[in-house]
Amino acid sequence: MNASLKKRKTIYVAAFVSISSLISFDFLTDVTEGFIIALSVVVMEIFIYCYEDLSALYIAVLSGIFSPLFRMTVLSLYSKQFLVTAIHVLPDMMYFFTFGIVYTLIYRYLLRKPKAMSNFPFTLVCCDLISNTMELTARGALNQQFFYDLKILSALLTVAVLRTALVVMVIAAIENYTSIMLRKEQEEELRRLMEQMAVIREETRVMDKNVAEVEEIMRKMYDLYRELDEAGYPKEIVARTLEMAKNTHEIKGDYQNVIAVLKELYDQNLSSQQMQMRDVVRLVAENARAMIRRRGWQIEVRSRVEEDFTVTDSFRMMSILRNLLTNAAEAIAEDESRKNGLIELTVVPESVLTDGEWRPYYRIDVRDNGPGLTEEEIRNVFMEGYSTKFNPATGDIQRGLGLSLTRDYVVHDLGGTIEVDSKPGEYADFRIRIPAERAETAAQKEPA
Repeated sequence: MNASLKKRKTIYVAAFVSISSLISFDFLTDVTEGFIIALSVVVMEIFIYCYEDLSALYIAVLSGIFSPLFRMTVLSLYSKQFLVTAIHVLPDMMYFFTFGIVYTLIYRYLLRKPKAMSNFPFTLVCCDLISNTMELTARGALNQQFFYDLKILSALLTVAVLRTALVVMVIAAIENYTSIMLRKEQEEELRRLMEQMAVIREETRVMDKNVAEVEEIMRKMYDLYRELDEAGYPKEIVARTLEMAKNTHEIKGDYQNVIAVLKELYDQNLSSQQMQMRDVVRLVAENARAMIRRRGWQIEVRSRVEEDFTVTDSFRMMSILRNLLTNAAEAIAEDESRKNGLIELTVVPESVLTDGEWRPYYRIDVRDNGPGLTEEEIRNVFMEGYSTKFNPATGDIQRGLGLSLTRDYVVHDLGGTIEVDSKPGEYADFRIRIPAERAETAAQKEPA
């Protein structure tokens, strides 16, 4: 920050401290007139802590000039007694000047360490006590009487401790609020990143499959080229066939390059990231709610994780849950008779009898109160390219890759199973069972 900007910020802080000096209460009025406990001191101390780039000495000195002059001007206009008001107010300067000097000396020569919450309260108590003492000395000099006894010093110490406690509580509240907002912003950014990663993982998986299909088309084009050439077809037709085969080969190469870049940017850097299942579910549920709000649907998403565990591949798990929640939301939205939709995502541990032995699994249920599925739709729902989503306005049918990829992830990658239970007109329930050792990192599993 340049010097000019620092000066302006310091002046703004001092001006704000001056305005807050109007809020105060009298103290030790039976001993000396004009001694008050002002809110301006609390405000100044909070600014000193929060603005690390500004000089505490400059803030205190400017506050010591602005605050008494501002308070004196306002009170003089009210009382019409300028001299009396000046005698009552001007000793306040001694407090601010002393505070700035003592504060600087403590950190520079006594503590010799940066300002931190571990040492800041001690510094405030010392500065407040010494500054109040110097202010009382200045008032005593004006009144030609000096008064110090154990009762007054005890009272000043009590004020210093209480005012410091108030400052610390306010700073703690500010830092807590700032931390909450920062964490919320970070979680929102992570949620968007995770959603994008899950989508890209799905698309690269589809592209990997398409490469094999493009390669098969290329091979058939070359076979056709040779057959046409051997059969004596016109050279123009044979040449076009060869050109098409070469173009197909180039498309395949471009496809593979895109896949390689995506995997390098996302897969290698992020795919190994581990997360707690409860966090995965929370992020996916928030994504689903955000999507539902954007589309204007009246659908509630509820989630529950009975036992938390560490997911070894959080992006794969997010893809699974995201596809199921998106499929459920779209199904409900298409049911015009359904005014209020509900999707429930639950994760529970259970034991499954496998090869004559009970083994630990995790069961994931995504249940919606949409139109449900017929028996024929249940048989076909996991087929690649199959979709029940049809747009009558455009005649477009969605490509139907989400549930096919979901089954791919669950069955082939995680060694689990996926089943559908549905009653047309009432509900659809997608139930996944994944072996615990494939879903979690056993060494990092959360204690029950």
